[in-house]
Amino acid sequence: MYFKILFILLINCFLTGITFAQEDINNCLADIDKIVINGIKEKAMPGCRVLVIKDNVAVYNKSFGFFGYDSIKPVNDSSIYDLASITKVAATTLAIMKLYEQNKIDINKTLSDYLEIAKGTNKEDIKIKDILTHSAGLKAWIPFYLDSNNKINNQLFSNDSSMMFNIKIANDFWGVIDMKTYILNKIINSPVNNEKKYLYSDMGMYLLKEIIENVSAMKFEDYLNKEFFQPLKLNNILFNPYKNIPLDNVAQTENDMTFRKQIIKGYVNDQGAAMLGGISGHAGLFSDANSLAVIFQMLLNYGEYNGVRLLQRETIEKFTSYQQKELGNRRGLGFDKPLLRYNSNSHTSQYVSADSYGHSGFTGTFVWADPKHKIIYIFLSNRTFPDAENKKINSLNIRTDIQDVIYKCLTK
Repeated sequence: MYFKILFILLINCFLTGITFAQEDINNCLADIDKIVINGIKEKAMPGCRVLVIKDNVAVYNKSFGFFGYDSIKPVNDSSIYDLASITKVAATTLAIMKLYEQNKIDINKTLSDYLEIAKGTNKEDIKIKDILTHSAGLKAWIPFYLDSNNKINNQLFSNDSSMMFNIKIANDFWGVIDMKTYILNKIINSPVNNEKKYLYSDMGMYLLKEIIENVSAMKFEDYLNKEFFQPLKLNNILFNPYKNIPLDNVAQTENDMTFRKQIIKGYVNDQGAAMLGGISGHAGLFSDANSLAVIFQMLLNYGEYNGVRLLQRETIEKFTSYQQKELGNRRGLGFDKPLLRYNSNSHTSQYVSADSYGHSGFTGTFVWADPKHKIIYIFLSNRTFPDAENKKINSLNIRTDIQDVIYKCLTK
């Protein structure tokens, strides 16, 4: 009897210890609430989703605020956001990884090996891996919607749909039929910096999307659905929500007063991606936090999720590793990485491991996975609404401060 009572007491002490430990973690992570609430108060963003996963378990999962400052629609667990440049890793890079595994793409080959339009140009010798590491010498950005006088190029757009203008860019706003050719020619004819230093660029991702379609003989979005989103049973990660789902739970991104002259909701915010009908290699993907978490949990699991293998461990390790440290380039292949030498302007917490990887997005989004600590951190917001020039999310250091809290609480 004595030993039975002692055993019960020991079990109770063990369980109580677990309860107290979890309570301590919850109390610690509550500091995230303070950062977010202050950010909303300071109008860095009208609302956001924060999801933290540790050891395959959600340890923090909260929604804050509204879709707009005068909105009555609160953010919720299934709210869908424009991921902006997270498209580069949650879509384009995933597709390149799969085609690399299938020996359909060699990242040491050049653009001219895969794109006819690149042959005989200053882009023909650019290697795929240099595009993925943003060291191809490409321009950072091209305002495709403007003419040579920096005015809206009205020859490209119409408020009415017709045979000539059949690419839907926004409500009652259409693009010319040969828009893709126009944009690709602009990229191909743009200058190249032969020094090939690190410079973050969207341009290469436009081209990688074309390569993915050429090599796979499928539309970009169809290939992603077939190889990743459908096997993972993800229904809330998609392009062009306006075509596919009700928009009541999709966050608007901007009150665009200059180009589309309307509130952007359910259409991609990025101008170049919008001109391509909402689907591009650099932007266009929308998602809720849970769907994005599944993708990055699959990556943390080295390619497997719920018994389904999508990628090989070796591929993930290669693409998420530093590629050009000796040149001072922090990038992996497609994936962003921590600074090689931390400073106070870092895009990540000082506590993340060198093995970690992820990406941020212009609209106020961020995803980061850390294989050493088995942590996934997702932050989704529409900081660009109503004004895309609102940079308070950066000046207040909101995303990075939250990540500091996460690591202080979960890596003691």
